Amino acid sequence: MYLEVDADEAWGRLRASRWNPPGRADTGSRHKTYAAALEQTEQMFRAAAEVGPATRPLQVFYGLSQAGGAIAAAAWSLKGQDWRLDSHGIKTTGFDRPFPDIEIRTDPTGTQGSFVKVSEALDSPVWEKDPVRLEDVWDLLPPNLPYPLTDRDRMPPLFVAASSVGDHEHPLLSVPVCDIPDWVIDVGTREALADFLASYPAVAQHDSYATTRALTLGSEAPPDFTHYRHGGGELAVNWLMPQGSATGAERLEHLRAMTRG
Repeated sequence: MYLEVDADEAWGRLRASRWNPPGRADTGSRHKTYAAALEQTEQMFRAAAEVGPATRPLQVFYGLSQAGGAIAAAAWSLKGQDWRLDSHGIKTTGFDRPFPDIEIRTDPTGTQGSFVKVSEALDSPVWEKDPVRLEDVWDLLPPNLPYPLTDRDRMPPLFVAASSVGDHEHPLLSVPVCDIPDWVIDVGTREALADFLASYPAVAQHDSYATTRALTLGSEAPPDFTHYRHGGGELAVNWLMPQGSATGAERLEHLRAMTRG
């Protein structure tokens, strides 16, 4: 899932939290660090919005670094002195290669680098010495969907809206799965869709999906994709609820268990 929030509204919420911090940032040095880090985060990001592209990445980077410090200070899972950060915790190599092929590595689990500790607080494992290509990380970020680094067949995040889950009781969780790329839709076969969804385990465990009205094909009818004018498309996908008929709230909970907010 991905949600866009008005920037001024988001900063307003964050400023309010500096005086009433969440988690473990409610007292002592953790409170001071949380408030100062959030203030610097906002200043860095607002400055980045005003300068040119040659300088902007530096301010965005250090704004993100301060935001990580605020998250670590507030995290319930980081006890004792574990919330204190002593390095960036992430590095890049391979600058002699094409830009999409630059490699990214993280420090080992248990170290005090910002990326490592924030990942720990967010229950998101790091990959340590195994390199990840910049393009692969780039394509994991929903806002980058319109901005590919190359013309390869991309594996972008798939979006579902919680608001599409109705309130009625039903044994199926049915939602449109969005942002399926053109290279899958253009082939249009069940086999191409199955190969694509193999990289998305939660979606691949579906029960069924909408198919074209090719009655002669029966269960072999191809997927009935909805095309977007700007590229890509979506498909209505169904999952069987484990307990059979379920309320809207239960189906919504099942959807959230399969996705990441």
